[in-house]
Amino acid sequence: MTVKSIATVVTEMSEVGCHVECAAQLAQVFDAHLEVFSGGLDYSAPDIAFPETLPSVVDMSLETAAREANELQTAANDQLANRNFEWESSALLASRNGLTEDVAHSTQHADLTVLGRPYGEEKNVAHETIAEAALFSGLGPVMFCETPHAVELRDKPIVLGWNETPQALSAIRAALPFLNLSSVAHIVMVAPPRNSLDRSDPGGRLARALNRHGVNVDMSVLAQTLPRASDELMRFESDRSASMIVMGAYGHSRLREAVFGGATRSMPTNCQIPLLMAR
Repeated sequence: MTVKSIATVVTEMSEVGCHVECAAQLAQVFDAHLEVFSGGLDYSAPDIAFPETLPSVVDMSLETAAREANELQTAANDQLANRNFEWESSALLASRNGLTEDVAHSTQHADLTVLGRPYGEEKNVAHETIAEAALFSGLGPVMFCETPHAVELRDKPIVLGWNETPQALSAIRAALPFLNLSSVAHIVMVAPPRNSLDRSDPGGRLARALNRHGVNVDMSVLAQTLPRASDELMRFESDRSASMIVMGAYGHSRLREAVFGGATRSMPTNCQIPLLMAR
Protein backbone atom coordinates (compact mmCIF):
# COMPACT_ATOMS: atom_id res chain seq x y z
CA MET A 1 0.00 0.00 0.00
CA THR A 2 1.45 3.33 -1.04
CA VAL A 3 0.56 6.79 -2.31
CA LYS A 4 0.93 7.07 -6.08
CA SER A 5 -1.73 9.65 -7.01
CA ILE A 6 -2.13 12.97 -5.19
CA ALA A 7 -4.64 15.72 -5.97
CA THR A 8 -5.11 19.23 -4.70
CA VAL A 9 -7.68 21.94 -5.41
CA VAL A 10 -6.88 25.64 -5.10
CA THR A 11 -9.25 28.57 -5.44
CA GLU A 12 -7.07 31.45 -4.23
CA MET A 13 -3.60 32.60 -5.23
CA SER A 14 -2.28 32.33 -1.66
CA GLU A 15 -3.05 28.60 -1.74
CA VAL A 16 -0.66 27.92 -4.60
CA GLY A 17 2.45 28.56 -2.53
CA CYS A 18 1.01 26.63 0.39
CA HIS A 19 -1.24 23.73 -0.60
CA VAL A 20 0.40 23.04 -3.95
CA GLU A 21 3.83 23.08 -2.31
CA CYS A 22 2.65 20.78 0.47
CA ALA A 23 1.26 18.35 -2.11
CA ALA A 24 4.49 18.65 -4.12
CA GLN A 25 6.58 17.69 -1.11
CA LEU A 26 4.43 14.61 -0.59
CA ALA A 27 4.70 13.70 -4.27
CA GLN A 28 8.46 13.98 -3.91
CA VAL A 29 8.52 11.70 -0.85
CA PHE A 30 6.35 8.98 -2.39
CA ASP A 31 7.42 9.44 -6.04
CA ALA A 32 3.75 10.05 -6.78
CA HIS A 33 1.88 11.74 -9.61
CA LEU A 34 0.43 15.12 -8.62
CA GLU A 35 -2.62 16.69 -10.22
CA VAL A 36 -3.51 20.29 -9.42
CA PHE A 37 -7.02 21.58 -10.08
CA SER A 38 -7.21 25.37 -10.26
CA GLY A 39 -10.76 26.34 -9.44
CA GLY A 40 -12.50 29.30 -10.95
CA LEU A 41 -15.86 29.67 -9.22
CA ASP A 42 -18.91 31.04 -11.00
CA TYR A 43 -21.26 32.59 -8.44
CA SER A 44 -23.85 33.78 -10.93
CA ALA A 45 -26.04 30.69 -10.44
CA PRO A 46 -28.09 31.14 -7.25
CA ASP A 47 -29.51 28.27 -5.21
CA ILE A 48 -32.89 29.09 -6.78
CA ALA A 49 -32.91 30.21 -10.40
CA PHE A 50 -34.45 33.61 -10.99
CA PRO A 51 -35.69 34.20 -14.53
CA GLU A 52 -34.83 37.89 -14.31
CA THR A 53 -31.09 37.15 -14.01
CA LEU A 54 -29.52 39.04 -16.91
CA PRO A 55 -27.52 36.98 -19.42
CA SER A 56 -24.84 39.67 -19.38
CA VAL A 57 -24.35 39.15 -15.64
CA VAL A 58 -23.99 35.40 -16.15
CA ASP A 59 -21.53 35.88 -19.00
CA MET A 60 -19.44 38.33 -16.97
CA SER A 61 -19.32 35.94 -14.01
CA LEU A 62 -18.24 33.05 -16.24
CA GLU A 63 -15.52 35.16 -17.81
CA THR A 64 -14.24 36.18 -14.38
CA ALA A 65 -14.22 32.58 -13.17
CA ALA A 66 -12.39 31.39 -16.28
CA ARG A 67 -9.79 34.14 -15.95
CA GLU A 68 -9.19 33.33 -12.27
CA ALA A 69 -8.86 29.62 -13.03
CA ASN A 70 -6.31 30.31 -15.78
CA GLU A 71 -4.31 32.63 -13.52
CA LEU A 72 -4.23 30.00 -10.79
CA GLN A 73 -3.20 27.33 -13.27
CA THR A 74 -0.33 29.47 -14.52
CA ALA A 75 0.85 30.09 -10.95
CA ALA A 76 0.65 26.36 -10.17
CA ASN A 77 2.65 25.55 -13.30
CA ASP A 78 5.33 28.01 -12.22
CA GLN A 79 5.35 26.51 -8.71
CA LEU A 80 5.91 23.00 -10.08
CA ALA A 81 8.35 23.82 -12.87
CA ASN A 82 11.49 21.65 -12.92
CA ARG A 83 10.20 19.20 -10.29
CA ASN A 84 11.46 15.65 -10.73
CA PHE A 85 8.14 13.87 -10.35
CA GLU A 86 5.17 13.58 -12.69
CA TRP A 87 2.58 16.32 -12.43
CA GLU A 88 -0.16 18.01 -14.39
CA SER A 89 -2.50 20.90 -13.81
CA SER A 90 -5.88 21.85 -15.19
CA ALA A 91 -8.42 24.60 -14.80
CA LEU A 92 -11.62 23.66 -12.98
CA LEU A 93 -14.51 25.96 -13.87
CA ALA A 94 -17.32 25.23 -11.42
CA SER A 95 -20.65 26.78 -10.55
CA ARG A 96 -21.73 27.17 -6.95
CA ASN A 97 -24.33 24.44 -7.38
CA GLY A 98 -21.98 22.10 -9.25
CA LEU A 99 -18.87 22.47 -7.10
CA THR A 100 -19.44 19.30 -5.07
CA GLU A 101 -19.86 17.12 -8.14
CA ASP A 102 -16.88 18.68 -9.94
CA VAL A 103 -14.52 18.26 -6.96
CA ALA A 104 -15.69 14.69 -6.32
CA HIS A 105 -15.08 13.77 -9.95
CA SER A 106 -11.64 15.41 -9.92
CA THR A 107 -10.40 13.76 -6.71
CA GLN A 108 -12.11 10.36 -6.66
CA HIS A 109 -9.16 8.46 -8.17
CA ALA A 110 -6.50 10.08 -5.98
CA ASP A 111 -4.86 8.10 -3.19
CA LEU A 112 -4.71 11.37 -1.26
CA THR A 113 -6.19 14.85 -1.64
CA VAL A 114 -4.30 17.76 -0.06
CA LEU A 115 -6.31 20.82 1.01
CA GLY A 116 -6.08 23.71 3.43
CA ARG A 117 -8.29 24.12 6.47
CA PRO A 118 -11.96 24.19 5.47
CA TYR A 119 -13.31 25.96 8.57
CA GLY A 120 -12.45 29.01 10.64
CA GLU A 121 -11.76 32.66 10.07
CA GLU A 122 -10.88 33.75 6.54
CA LYS A 123 -12.49 30.58 5.16
CA ASN A 124 -15.61 30.62 3.02
CA VAL A 125 -18.34 28.27 1.86
CA ALA A 126 -16.24 27.14 -1.10
CA HIS A 127 -13.47 25.85 1.19
CA GLU A 128 -16.00 23.86 3.21
CA THR A 129 -17.74 22.54 0.10
CA ILE A 130 -14.47 21.40 -1.49
CA ALA A 131 -13.30 19.61 1.66
CA GLU A 132 -16.57 17.80 2.23
CA ALA A 133 -16.87 16.92 -1.46
CA ALA A 134 -13.44 15.27 -1.41
CA LEU A 135 -14.21 13.38 1.81
CA PHE A 136 -17.80 12.31 1.28
CA SER A 137 -18.30 12.25 -2.47
CA GLY A 138 -14.75 11.59 -3.65
CA LEU A 139 -14.53 8.96 -0.89
CA GLY A 140 -10.78 9.29 -0.46
CA PRO A 141 -8.51 10.36 2.41
CA VAL A 142 -7.84 14.08 2.74
CA MET A 143 -4.84 15.77 4.32
CA PHE A 144 -5.41 19.28 5.65
CA CYS A 145 -2.09 21.11 5.58
CA GLU A 146 -1.97 24.84 6.16
CA THR A 147 1.75 25.61 5.87
CA PRO A 148 4.06 24.64 3.00
CA HIS A 149 6.91 23.40 5.19
CA ALA A 150 4.83 21.30 7.58
CA VAL A 151 5.38 17.94 5.91
CA GLU A 152 8.23 16.42 7.91
CA LEU A 153 7.48 12.74 7.81
CA ARG A 154 10.62 10.70 8.19
CA ASP A 155 11.47 9.52 11.69
CA LYS A 156 8.78 11.69 13.30
CA PRO A 157 5.93 10.63 15.62
CA ILE A 158 2.39 10.36 14.26
CA VAL A 159 -0.73 10.43 16.45
CA LEU A 160 -3.63 8.13 15.61
CA GLY A 161 -6.98 9.11 17.10
CA TRP A 162 -8.62 5.74 17.73
CA ASN A 163 -12.25 5.38 18.82
CA GLU A 164 -13.02 1.95 17.34
CA THR A 165 -15.15 3.37 14.52
CA PRO A 166 -15.05 2.36 10.84
CA GLN A 167 -14.10 5.95 9.97
CA ALA A 168 -11.04 5.88 12.25
CA LEU A 169 -9.98 2.50 10.87
CA SER A 170 -10.35 3.78 7.31
CA ALA A 171 -8.15 6.78 8.12
CA ILE A 172 -5.46 4.64 9.74
CA ARG A 173 -5.38 2.27 6.78
CA ALA A 174 -4.99 5.24 4.45
CA ALA A 175 -2.14 6.50 6.65
CA LEU A 176 -0.05 3.31 6.41
CA PRO A 177 2.43 4.80 3.89
CA PHE A 178 3.04 7.63 6.36
CA LEU A 179 3.24 5.31 9.36
CA ASN A 180 5.98 3.28 7.68
CA LEU A 181 8.07 6.45 7.56
CA SER A 182 7.38 7.48 11.16
CA SER A 183 9.53 6.89 14.25
CA VAL A 184 6.48 5.79 16.25
CA ALA A 185 2.71 5.68 15.80
CA HIS A 186 0.94 6.77 18.98
CA ILE A 187 -2.48 5.12 19.17
CA VAL A 188 -4.50 7.42 21.40
CA MET A 189 -7.89 6.57 22.86
CA VAL A 190 -9.73 9.29 24.77
CA ALA A 191 -12.17 7.98 27.41
CA PRO A 192 -12.93 4.69 25.63
CA PRO A 193 -16.43 3.29 26.24
CA ARG A 194 -16.70 0.74 29.03
CA ASN A 195 -18.87 -1.55 26.92
CA SER A 196 -16.28 -1.84 24.15
CA LEU A 197 -15.61 -5.31 22.77
CA ASP A 198 -11.90 -4.58 23.33
CA ARG A 199 -12.33 -3.16 26.84
CA SER A 200 -9.86 -5.67 28.33
CA ASP A 201 -7.17 -4.64 25.82
CA PRO A 202 -8.10 -1.22 24.36
CA GLY A 203 -6.37 -0.65 21.06
CA GLY A 204 -4.46 -3.91 21.33
CA ARG A 205 -5.77 -5.53 18.15
CA LEU A 206 -5.04 -2.38 16.15
CA ALA A 207 -1.53 -2.18 17.59
CA ARG A 208 -0.79 -5.78 16.62
CA ALA A 209 -2.17 -5.23 13.11
CA LEU A 210 0.10 -2.22 12.61
CA ASN A 211 3.08 -4.13 14.01
CA ARG A 212 2.61 -6.67 11.23
CA HIS A 213 3.15 -3.83 8.77
CA GLY A 214 6.43 -2.97 10.46
CA VAL A 215 5.05 0.07 12.30
CA ASN A 216 6.54 0.91 15.70
CA VAL A 217 3.47 1.42 17.93
CA ASP A 218 2.82 3.03 21.30
CA MET A 219 -0.59 2.85 23.04
CA SER A 220 -2.07 5.59 25.25
CA VAL A 221 -5.50 5.62 26.92
CA LEU A 222 -6.40 9.10 28.16
CA ALA A 223 -9.06 10.39 30.50
CA GLN A 224 -10.93 13.35 29.06
CA THR A 225 -10.02 16.35 31.19
CA LEU A 226 -10.51 18.96 28.46
CA PRO A 227 -13.87 19.96 26.95
CA ARG A 228 -13.43 17.95 23.75
CA ALA A 229 -11.63 14.76 22.77
CA SER A 230 -10.01 16.75 19.95
CA ASP A 231 -8.43 19.05 22.55
CA GLU A 232 -6.86 16.01 24.23
CA LEU A 233 -5.46 14.81 20.91
CA MET A 234 -3.94 18.21 20.12
CA ARG A 235 -2.37 18.48 23.57
CA PHE A 236 -0.96 14.97 23.18
CA GLU A 237 0.56 15.71 19.76
CA SER A 238 2.06 18.96 21.02
CA ASP A 239 3.72 17.21 23.98
CA ARG A 240 5.33 14.68 21.61
CA SER A 241 6.17 17.05 18.74
CA ALA A 242 4.19 14.88 16.34
CA SER A 243 4.33 15.45 12.59
CA MET A 244 0.70 14.51 11.83
CA ILE A 245 -2.62 13.49 13.35
CA VAL A 246 -4.79 10.78 11.78
CA MET A 247 -8.48 10.43 12.59
CA GLY A 248 -11.83 9.44 11.12
CA ALA A 249 -14.33 11.98 9.85
CA TYR A 250 -17.87 12.46 11.16
CA GLY A 251 -18.43 9.78 13.73
CA HIS A 252 -21.85 11.38 14.31
CA SER A 253 -24.36 12.36 11.69
CA ARG A 254 -23.32 15.34 9.58
CA LEU A 255 -26.37 17.25 10.80
CA ARG A 256 -25.40 16.73 14.44
CA GLU A 257 -21.82 17.80 13.68
CA ALA A 258 -23.04 20.94 11.91
CA VAL A 259 -25.39 21.93 14.74
CA PHE A 260 -23.38 20.96 17.80
CA GLY A 261 -19.86 20.92 16.44
CA GLY A 262 -17.51 18.02 17.04
CA ALA A 263 -14.04 16.67 16.44
CA THR A 264 -14.55 16.66 12.66
CA ARG A 265 -15.01 20.44 12.63
CA SER A 266 -12.79 21.24 15.60
CA MET A 267 -9.69 19.45 14.37
CA PRO A 268 -9.46 20.97 10.86
CA THR A 269 -10.14 24.39 12.39
CA ASN A 270 -7.58 24.28 15.20
CA CYS A 271 -4.97 21.64 14.40
CA GLN A 272 -1.59 23.25 13.71
CA ILE A 273 0.05 20.25 12.03
CA PRO A 274 -1.02 18.15 9.01
CA LEU A 275 -4.26 16.29 9.66
CA LEU A 276 -5.23 13.21 7.69
CA MET A 277 -8.91 12.28 7.72
CA ALA A 278 -11.01 9.64 5.98
CA ARG A 279 -14.62 8.53 5.97
